[in-house]
Amino acid sequence: MKAEDTLTHRKFAVKIISKTALRAQGKEKYIIVEKQVLQLASGSPFLVHADFAIQTKKNVLFGLEFVSCGDLFDLLLRKGRLDLTSSRFYGAELVCGIQFLHRKGVIHRDLKLENILLTDTGHVKITDFGLSLVNMHGGRTSIGVAGTVGYIAPEVRRELFYVFFKLY
Repeated sequence: MKAEDTLTHRKFAVKIISKTALRAQGKEKYIIVEKQVLQLASGSPFLVHADFAIQTKKNVLFGLEFVSCGDLFDLLLRKGRLDLTSSRFYGAELVCGIQFLHRKGVIHRDLKLENILLTDTGHVKITDFGLSLVNMHGGRTSIGVAGTVGYIAPEVRRELFYVFFKLY
């Protein structure tokens, strides 16, 4: 949802998350992680950050930096293939954003075209930290699958397919 501060006329993207839905899915911890990462994100120009977080009896609301020019998925639908210069530019900014997260011990786990927003000045902003892992410093690893099915690496998809059919 888009919102505007009536005093400053600053725009925000408000992410509304139902507490009932979180509890029903057993995903209460994800909201805490997302808040932590959104707070860290203010240190990088390539990550969407939160300006505020509030909660009601039914919902948690994040007031996010408003990014007005859509996402990389929409851009590719409109323009088709990007030229080499644009690809390098967006790629470099993505690497900088991901490196920032990794230095802070964060793994995104749902990086996809729809989670790469574009600003009105032509820069990228990575968003949607709900599946992130935090405190992943040193040799810490994670086992399991997270993210959007269509974006899972082929070798992971093959392993899931093998495990699924082995069970039956």
